[in-house]
Amino acid sequence: MDTQSNKITLVLREKNDAQINAHYLNKNGIDAEPFPITNLNYITDTDTEILKKKFNYAIITSPKAIKVLVDIVSDTNNTLLKTSLVFSIGLETKKRLNEAGFINVLSALNNSKSLYDLILNSTNEEDYGLWVAAIDRKVDLQNMLKLNHRYIEILESYKTDPVRTLSQSIIGILEQYNQLDLIVFSSRNISIATDLLKNYKLFDKVNKKSILFVNSKNVGLMAKEIGWSRIEVIKKNFTNDILNHIINLSKHMGN
Repeated sequence: MDTQSNKITLVLREKNDAQINAHYLNKNGIDAEPFPITNLNYITDTDTEILKKKFNYAIITSPKAIKVLVDIVSDTNNTLLKTSLVFSIGLETKKRLNEAGFINVLSALNNSKSLYDLILNSTNEEDYGLWVAAIDRKVDLQNMLKLNHRYIEILESYKTDPVRTLSQSIIGILEQYNQLDLIVFSSRNISIATDLLKNYKLFDKVNKKSILFVNSKNVGLMAKEIGWSRIEVIKKNFTNDILNHIINLSKHMGN
């Protein structure tokens, strides 16, 4: 097959997510490959002193934190229960929380400002929250809330380490295919991917033949600011809805 005349879709996400999403696309007729941007690592030596405190609610800003929250509520020494109030960053994370047995989940609109507003409007000054967070987070939610007399503790429970090297198979795909659809769901992953491509002197070449599919206007604006040329924002709440949109686009274009 002459790859010079073909298009491929690359999923630029955490390694496991990228593999799952690429497999789904392949099953639905899209030529896709995972392009891991980060690797997920859970932290085993978290600050257990934090968990001795009495919390009224939890904050979850990624589905990756749900495993940790499940472990927390399974420990009878902790005050958080599956009936406790949980604030979710978005509907997909809320769905995962519900599936894990949490029944009192409020969902924000997939951004820190709406999450902040939701917590502020749904809690009192005397309430105390636990944010199960990543080490490599960018949003200073704790201080944002503190300015309005809402207090939370942060339990750093996992990290997503950037991928620093490109595999030969990914390099081959980036160089050989003349059309690339790139799926990226976070500003951080776009930044990591951009730096990685620049380190290999591939950014300009990839940028010229790529469409970047992102899941929010803010992510799209960030991508444009750092030099990406063609960006498509898909405003969907769930990953599968975004993937299905891309599948339908491909079918519509007769690819």
